[in-house]
Amino acid sequence: AVRNTNNLKLYIQNAGDFEKLTAQAVELDENAQMLRYLRGRMHLTEGVTAELFRARFGKAVPEEFSTLLDKAVENGLAEKTETGWKPTVKGLFRENII
Repeated sequence: AVRNTNNLKLYIQNAGDFEKLTAQAVELDENAQMLRYLRGRMHLTEGVTAELFRARFGKAVPEEFSTLLDKAVENGLAEKTETGWKPTVKGLFRENII
């Protein structure tokens, strides 16, 4: 996965120059990709399941992320399901719950 930039102002400034524009691209490491995936799934009413995560990354949800998801449960932003986590109504309308 790739993110366009770490500096939006510079990205906009270089919008007409492909070379300068792509020089700002950043490749995400696996942890960043997993976090982005989990955050995206938690914007959907279905949330994330262990099965979906394993299909995407070939492994279980790492403990550091399951801890964050459990914290969202404690804060009323998510609920634990039999197969994973899903956002509450309150959690759906937050920018990032983890």
